[in-house]
Amino acid sequence: MSEISILAIDLAKGSLQVFGDRADGTVILNKLVSRPRLYQLLGERAHCIVAMEACATSHHWGRVAQSYGHEVRLVFDDEVQRASRWQAVMSITVTIGCLP
Repeated sequence: MSEISILAIDLAKGSLQVFGDRADGTVILNKLVSRPRLYQLLGERAHCIVAMEACATSHHWGRVAQSYGHEVRLVFDDEVQRASRWQAVMSITVTIGCLP
């Protein structure tokens, strides 16, 4: 579990796509979770970078992730907007390297 270095979350209304990878880029987590399960998932994981698209609900989930000790990074909409739903999650993890 502590192998994840970046946990990218694609926020949606009903369920959320969670994507995790190691520092070398190897995908080790890709699952669809409910909102209650996301609370549990964030609590179970070791401290890592949690990335998501900046939107109204990202601020709530960012505070939740910070309460569990994760580092939160928000990616602006224009960086993700051109991508499809799955590519959005991939785009978030790629963009993380460019953020301060």
